[in-house]
Amino acid sequence: MATFHLKHAGQTGRNAAARLRHAQNCYLLACGHIEDGKWEAARELLLRALSYQPEHIEALRALANLEFTVGEIPRARVYLDRLLALPTPVDAETFFVQGNIELSEGNLTVALASYCRAEELDGSTPELDFNKGLAHLMLTHSTEAKEIFSRLVEEQPTNARAWDALGCALRLDRQYNEASRAFLQALQVDPVLNDARDHMAQMLLEMGNPHQALLVLDSALSIEPERPSSRHLQGLAHATAQDFPRAIACWEDLISGGGALPETYHLLANAYLQTGDRARAMTTLRTLVTLNPGHLPGHLQLALLLLEHGEFEQGWHHLEQARAIDPQNPAVMQLVSAAGLLRAQRESRER
Repeated sequence: MATFHLKHAGQTGRNAAARLRHAQNCYLLACGHIEDGKWEAARELLLRALSYQPEHIEALRALANLEFTVGEIPRARVYLDRLLALPTPVDAETFFVQGNIELSEGNLTVALASYCRAEELDGSTPELDFNKGLAHLMLTHSTEAKEIFSRLVEEQPTNARAWDALGCALRLDRQYNEASRAFLQALQVDPVLNDARDHMAQMLLEMGNPHQALLVLDSALSIEPERPSSRHLQGLAHATAQDFPRAIACWEDLISGGGALPETYHLLANAYLQTGDRARAMTTLRTLVTLNPGHLPGHLQLALLLLEHGEFEQGWHHLEQARAIDPQNPAVMQLVSAAGLLRAQRESRER
């Protein structure tokens, strides 16, 4: 009996070693496919690695990173959660992947904390510095963002995205001249980096220069004629210049092409109102809140228009939707109060 147990234990150990070896081979092959951008082949091999070794740390991390790279964020989070649930200490690479996933979902404080933990464990890298700077930028931590991106452009003067990000950080502090130089440097390094043109156009609109913004956006659209963000900003520049027919044409074209942002619908509704087309404004707002049920300004503006038009029940419905999204919002509370008075007056007249 004792001999049987010893043989069984030995066989089990050999099987475990074989499974680990197969898992490692699949992982290494997957890494080659990842370098070549062959995502499906890499995914298949990584999943096979996990079938041999469900707690293979490198395969789990690679899968989380792969899914993040191809935009499958929910899948990326599944593999990240499995990785974080392992009894082994979390390493710097895993914290970096976690930071990327959190950043992509707008969980900025968590992302920043993850990047800081990665830096504590394994020091800084240009990629880690850049993403950490982005988190600071999105949190409007202008001082920290400027410090990081200033260091990056000094260390990597041909990093166009770092110059662009530095321009955005300088713009936060209204250092417009310095920001302009940073954006222009980004474009000198990479003439087709239209993100820098979009950011420069946003800054020019903020400065009250819609005509200069249009020139920058024309340049972006000459490179990418269907670029949604540039088309959106082009409409905004026309609206800022009080040219509402052109703004409407831009945004209608963008919506028909399927590249509109939620804000595009909201701005288009306001442009319709500026030209006296209340019916199309209301239709556009209805489309906006149907496609984006959590869009608070859309619900509020639609509620106001409906109430003004005497459509109390529909107006109150959208007001309730707005209150469900953010009950403490001052604009919501103010309109709820005004609508309550209108409702009371209406009920009093009907008695």
